Amino acid sequence: MAQRRTGTGRVSEAEQDASAFGRLFDSEEEAGIAVLDSAGLIRLANPALWALCGAGPAPSTGTPGAALFDASSREAVAEAVAAALAGPRAAPARLARLADPALPGDAAVEVLCRPLRGEPGALLRVVDVTLRRRMKRQMEEGARLQMLGQLAGGIAHDFNNLLAAIGGAAEAALGRAPGAQTAADLGRILDGAARGARLVKQLLAFASRQALAPQVIALGDAVAAMEPLLRQLRGPRHSLLVDAPRPGPAVRVDLSQLDQVLVNLVVNAREAMPQGGTIRLALHDMAL
Repeated sequence: MAQRRTGTGRVSEAEQDASAFGRLFDSEEEAGIAVLDSAGLIRLANPALWALCGAGPAPSTGTPGAALFDASSREAVAEAVAAALAGPRAAPARLARLADPALPGDAAVEVLCRPLRGEPGALLRVVDVTLRRRMKRQMEEGARLQMLGQLAGGIAHDFNNLLAAIGGAAEAALGRAPGAQTAADLGRILDGAARGARLVKQLLAFASRQALAPQVIALGDAVAAMEPLLRQLRGPRHSLLVDAPRPGPAVRVDLSQLDQVLVNLVVNAREAMPQGGTIRLALHDMAL
């Protein structure tokens, strides 16, 4: 910005102030700033505002300040500009979206418009708050997950007590030497209670109350042990074909998680074929 000197060769105080403002205006990197005239048209715009606008309308001289923004927020920004031009106080800051079509879906800016001091017009200040809002959402999501984990832990604890009672009653009934069919039914009850206990263990692990316990198992044997339960889950319109050679390859896995994977596979396959069909669960040892 050129400086004109007075007759004494000194720069006037007003010129010094204008020069300082110009340097501050141009060096601002965090906020896009535009000086608007009394009609809301841009007189000056700093480099940061040009960068923020990207592939959208450029903040050129004579462009309405509200024209820089997406249609969804243009009217609100125009109201903020009008309020700043009409009154001595700044309009409240508000969220808006710039008109750059290349912006991500969650992009947002904070817009503040206040009257100029000593002359007609307004100062428009635009700050990108996309990253700040993302971090806030992540913190809120983390808090929700923590609450969910606490809830899951409480439910798992209560459910574990119920499973213990069911298993104890089944074992007591087996101790009274029931008939073969009843003994087989009680055995399935005990097996289901044991698998339920493993699912509870998984819930507790999710709630950060208990670590997972991976172990080396024979995968074919593990699938065969789950087959009776999987046949109950298939539904009346479906048949289940299990092709899992025993003992099968050795894998290191948490048994409760493996059970959950098998249950999810069968249930999802059943839901994908509402008219019925054959669910085939196959296990193959593929050499790498």
